[in-house]
Amino acid sequence: MKKVKILSMLCLMGALLFTSCEEKSKSEKAKEKIEEAADAVGDLFKEESSGLEKEIKKAKVELGEKIDNLKSKLKDAPEDNKSGIQDAIDRLEVQKNKLDATLDKMGSNIKDDWKGFKSNVQSTLKEIKQDISRIKN
Repeated sequence: MKKVKILSMLCLMGALLFTSCEEKSKSEKAKEKIEEAADAVGDLFKEESSGLEKEIKKAKVELGEKIDNLKSKLKDAPEDNKSGIQDAIDRLEVQKNKLDATLDKMGSNIKDDWKGFKSNVQSTLKEIKQDISRIKN
């Protein structure tokens, strides 16, 4: 749905650009419409990136809680279970570090490859949820 909005805005901008060459008043109107479309695309990007940032922060909290829980269990665990628990902690800490790097990257200019970036983040979040669910409480 969002792709359709963006594509329709881009088509509108292109059509307006071609029709704006006839008169100055039409040119000015086209410029205004292009600016409005660009603003709409910018707003959509901000909305999507804000939602994705919230998901990342939520996943970081879940990871932190799970890591803390596992560290508590590690203290009281029998010796033969400690290495498995430590492996789980290590895996989750790697995932948490990925999320930190992702948040850092979100601060930089990612508009150029938003689709790729968003896809990678969604993959990472899915991976994290699977890791959390695989680790027994």
